[in-house]
Amino acid sequence: MYNATCFTPFKWRKKKFIINSSSFRNFKIKDFNIEKSKNSSKKSSEKQLISNETKSQNLKENHSYKNPSNIFSGFSLKSIQLKKDIKNKKIRANVELENSFKIDDFMIYWTKYMNKIESNGNQNILAILKMDTPRLVKKNIIEFNVPNSTNKVEINKELETMLPFLKENLKNHKIKFIINIDENQSNSFVYTTKEKFEKMELINPSIKVLKKTFDLDI
Repeated sequence: MYNATCFTPFKWRKKKFIINSSSFRNFKIKDFNIEKSKNSSKKSSEKQLISNETKSQNLKENHSYKNPSNIFSGFSLKSIQLKKDIKNKKIRANVELENSFKIDDFMIYWTKYMNKIESNGNQNILAILKMDTPRLVKKNIIEFNVPNSTNKVEINKELETMLPFLKENLKNHKIKFIINIDENQSNSFVYTTKEKFEKMELINPSIKVLKKTFDLDI
């Protein structure tokens, strides 16, 4: 009714207007450019990150590549030194000692070896070793007599242990034994307790005093 009676009908209404399409176009393009710029920046960052990772990986690979050569180089040097040390030890081991010695020096270790046998309870070989006194007949040559071939076999068997002991202590690796069979020596072999005591008395006369002191019946 107001609109019908008014001189300026519909004047109170707000004017309508049309937005130019270029505004939408510019807006979209602007947004797109911003998005594109963001994407481009993101891709650039990713490329830079990948590039840095690649460089880091290459450095690691180069480092890991160099290290083995250094390790092998060091290992090779150590191997060479180790081989030299082993070779020198073999040379020293192959050098035979030949210190000169007197029969008195020999008898010191001969007696020690006999004491060792006695402590081990090997009375049989001990009795054979007591049958004769070793003699230094030539340089490094020891002569020893036994009454029969059986005793000779026993002595030769014992020399497998005795010789290394004597060589080491006398520092002479060229010591040799000559074992002779002397049948006449069988007469001096001690069988009975009395004969054993008499033989011991010849070796150590003071044992006779011990017999009298304790009134031993031999």
